Amino acid sequence: MDTLERIKKLAATKLRLDTSQFTEHTALDDIGVDSLGLIEFLFVLEDEFHVRFPQERDALRTVGDLVAYVQSQQPAPTRTP
Repeated sequence: MDTLERIKKLAATKLRLDTSQFTEHTALDDIGVDSLGLIEFLFVLEDEFHVRFPQERDALRTVGDLVAYVQSQQPAPTRTP
């Protein structure tokens, strides 16, 4: 399951949202969660993906921004010779 699908699944279960229309372009302001709920959801994502979101979250405006940030914090796959 890719990062977007995992985030959608978590949003559906933890926030009880219909995520069928979520895309990477969906604005976080438009998902129907207040600011406290969004912060709590970020904690869920931190636990799920083993990342830490920055205190300054202005760059996180869309679902795609969440996906990109999570992916940027994941370790690069190791290659075996």
